[in-house]
Amino acid sequence: MVVDLVVEGQEPQRDYVVELGGGRLVPELERALVGMSPGESQEVRFERSDDESGTVALAVKEIKEKVLPPLDDDLARAASEFDTLDQLRVDIESHLREQLEEEIEGAVRAAAVDQLVEATGVQASGPLVEARARTLLNNLARSLAARGLSLDTYVSLSGVSPEQLSEQIRGEAAQSVARELVLEGVADKLELDVPDGEVEALVREEAEAAGDDPDELLQRLRDAGTFEDLREDIRLRAALDRVAAEVKRIPVELAEAREAIWTPEKEKPETPTKLWTPGTKETA
Repeated sequence: MVVDLVVEGQEPQRDYVVELGGGRLVPELERALVGMSPGESQEVRFERSDDESGTVALAVKEIKEKVLPPLDDDLARAASEFDTLDQLRVDIESHLREQLEEEIEGAVRAAAVDQLVEATGVQASGPLVEARARTLLNNLARSLAARGLSLDTYVSLSGVSPEQLSEQIRGEAAQSVARELVLEGVADKLELDVPDGEVEALVREEAEAAGDDPDELLQRLRDAGTFEDLREDIRLRAALDRVAAEVKRIPVELAEAREAIWTPEKEKPETPTKLWTPGTKETA
């Protein structure tokens, strides 16, 4: 659907593309859009937070339906380098399996470093956390802008208050900084060192992949003072690798079975776990 969204007191969002069931709007707006036709409009009241509500004017401009081509060998040849649909399916399944394995590994690394943060009792606060929170908020704003949505409208339509969003982002920033502090301690304890050659090799590899001149990129990094930042990123990533290597993996089926078993600690409110990795300063 292509819609106009007008939230009271904010700039209208014109020609906003919404896929019903995509979870990008609060449930009240999703339900209101069901059954609407192009040219129709209505006002919808929705809950913004525990004690507040808001009103948005919806106007449907277009309705588009996904039309999928038949699943056959012709589609495989047109959409890929494969000659048959079976070959394409095997390739897709392989990529999905790799993606799943990467996500599982990321979850393991996140849990490992978070357990270390909890065990050491590290609590981050102060200007560094505030600066990281601003970075995360700016990244969120840019991501929303790329989707044609302002931060104010996102806050209004997501059902959270600005204060709740700020608190969530500050919590993620604090956890991100705490992870870095812990990994710095691990790197110091293990006496990890990253020589110039390792940093240069990484820069050259990325430059060649992007079609840039490696020597020019290295010089720019040194002139900007970010060469040492990259060295520290690699050092902390190596520390994270060492921490994760000590984790005992268990089958997914066993993890799901354990998760299904009720324990008292599961009564605690859930908070999203986002893994900080060196060189990444935004929400995952």
